[in-house]
Amino acid sequence: MYDFIELSDWQSFVISRLITEWQEIHEVQKERQSKCKFYHRTGRKGYLGVAEDLHEKNVLEKGEEVDRALLWKYACEDKIGKIVDEESTDSVTIEEKDRLIEEQLTQDHNDVEGLRSLMEVRIKAHKLTEAIQVLDRLIELEPEEYECQLLKANVHSYMGLSWSFDVSVSQSAEKLENVVKRVEEAMEGCKKQENKSDVRDFKLLIAQIRVMDSNYSEALKLYQELVRE
Repeated sequence: MYDFIELSDWQSFVISRLITEWQEIHEVQKERQSKCKFYHRTGRKGYLGVAEDLHEKNVLEKGEEVDRALLWKYACEDKIGKIVDEESTDSVTIEEKDRLIEEQLTQDHNDVEGLRSLMEVRIKAHKLTEAIQVLDRLIELEPEEYECQLLKANVHSYMGLSWSFDVSVSQSAEKLENVVKRVEEAMEGCKKQENKSDVRDFKLLIAQIRVMDSNYSEALKLYQELVRE
């Protein structure tokens, strides 16, 4: 990802993010971020990536020190250079979708497609607690659809929480492998289409699954592959 980061340093970084102390730090930062009015579009590389973009676009001269105010402003801009107040432009539309879907669900509480749509809207609106409630209902209706349980675990992970699957260890391992197999098949299709972005996303998902089933060595191997790419 970065030419100037040594592999050993990256390995130490990944391991440090798998400990309980980091989850506590993440929770504090998540609380701070939730109070921000403007969304920062830093991408996967974070603020270092934003600084690199500024140098590549000649906004900053080579070797010039990055001004934090400029960095903040640039991170808030959209693709056409405008700073958008996400709170005022998107929330109304999302709230309206949420309301309409809930009205539809009053007619059929077991409408799986409606519940999936509601779950997606709430995740997009960062209403993660409410999204988990919908996921619980989907898991109840479709206990064999393991993707919902996996998504619930990922949402909890994002929130800085831990969650255990409601199945036995042997069943969990077996079903996780089935999910991994399907993800790998989808990843192969993306490779044939030369869709590198989706391939990276699928690799990251598999790495997260390996962390979930405590296979840290395999997870670290996948993270290393992502770094080399």
